[in-house]
Amino acid sequence: MLAAAAAAGLFTTLVVAPTAHGKVIYPGTELPGTKTCPNGTISWHNDAQEGRVIRTQIQESSGKERCEFATPQGQVSNGQTIYIGWKSKLTAVPSSNDWNNMFQLKCHGTHVANYPLVWSVNGGKLTLWNFEDINGQTKGRQVWQTNLPQNQWFSILLRVVYSEDRAKGSVQLWFNGTQQTFGNGSKTHFGQTWDGANNNMHWGIYRTARINGTQIHDIKKPTVATTFAEANPK
Repeated sequence: MLAAAAAAGLFTTLVVAPTAHGKVIYPGTELPGTKTCPNGTISWHNDAQEGRVIRTQIQESSGKERCEFATPQGQVSNGQTIYIGWKSKLTAVPSSNDWNNMFQLKCHGTHVANYPLVWSVNGGKLTLWNFEDINGQTKGRQVWQTNLPQNQWFSILLRVVYSEDRAKGSVQLWFNGTQQTFGNGSKTHFGQTWDGANNNMHWGIYRTARINGTQIHDIKKPTVATTFAEANPK
């Protein structure tokens, strides 16, 4: 019976499309180098809650102080949509209102908007900024803000559409797993997110010389990927 049915062409072949998977651009699973950490240390740290994490720690010095690690250049491109996710814990952040940053989207090559997206940790606030090339000068806009969590873990996931065009570049934010609504009532902020020839990401601590004292930023699994699922902090 089955042979006769097959011969008669009564059976069809079921073709199942392969499941699409995102690409992890930067996995954040290895201890990064210290090329962009002239004023501190980068090391593994065993956290009681999250296990092994990357610890960046500022050591007091003259001038502005920087201890960051960076993704390689050339991994992302203008016009691309990416997701950036990680968990942070900040310890001993001074209450100063002077600039003090824990993350930046960084431009390289000839550019005006040196750092289109920045997370600042000053004045007791955690703030997302968008810096753009406005008539040849860098101008910043506040995108989102909340009270700065200290000595506790929080998660950030960004969906970034790269563009030099202020009307085409955009960012969306999930904070502690919940998508955020910005001050304009929208879940999407439009603005310039790319400048120069190459862009990458920096995590750690970068602060003005006017801030003194020890400061620690612990980071769990900083990840850059092409899908939400691959970058989602866990």
